Amino acid sequence: MKYCRECGVNVNEKHANCPLCGAYLEEKGRGQQRYAEEIENNINNYEIEYRDIIRRNFWSKRVLTWCLMIIVACFVINFLTSRDSLWSGYVAVGVLVIYFSAISSIFKRKRFYAIFSNCATYLSMALVLIDVVQSLDTVRDMSAFGFSLKFAVPALLIAVIIACDVLIGKGDKRCTYYLLTMYWASFLALVPQVVIWIAFDSWTNTWLALSAFAFAIVNGIVLTTIHGKVVTSEIKRKLNTK
Repeated sequence: MKYCRECGVNVNEKHANCPLCGAYLEEKGRGQQRYAEEIENNINNYEIEYRDIIRRNFWSKRVLTWCLMIIVACFVINFLTSRDSLWSGYVAVGVLVIYFSAISSIFKRKRFYAIFSNCATYLSMALVLIDVVQSLDTVRDMSAFGFSLKFAVPALLIAVIIACDVLIGKGDKRCTYYLLTMYWASFLALVPQVVIWIAFDSWTNTWLALSAFAFAIVNGIVLTTIHGKVVTSEIKRKLNTK
């Protein structure tokens, strides 16, 4: 038997990491001498059944195909019936963001921290794309683009970062990898203001994007200072390195 110091439990010696928290295991179990001598040798450790994984991957690809068919159908209908409107663009963005942020996560049974990360990524992209479509739909050029980078995306990412901070502050062992999710959301929060500086330096009223930029940096520094060892541990477990 092996022993997990984080969870305080003994784990079968065939495991390299704890199945509960993912931490590396000590080579020698604790308080299980009789178990190791009399019981463990009589236990059959069956191989993992992959049928469920194959079935979920099959349906995930099938649903993605249906989503793409819906998008193509909407574009064709939009082109044939109402060329003066780009309503199919809104449908396409909505369908894709629902699939990648929700449906795909359900099929792959991703943990909550991964769903947080996906939502931060795909919802931010969706907000920018909707802003592009709205500008093209209303004024036929990109002159109306900007609300997403100025307000919508920064507000979303600030909310994700704060939610991760709350879960990290709880100190619950089930909240593993929320530090990495917070770092990813913080990186994304830097992007709107950087893009504004590079491509839209003439914009005014960008206080929320700048606030998200500053908040992401300060929050990242503070949590790195407080949870430096935890960050290192999460990165090692995520990369499966010692």
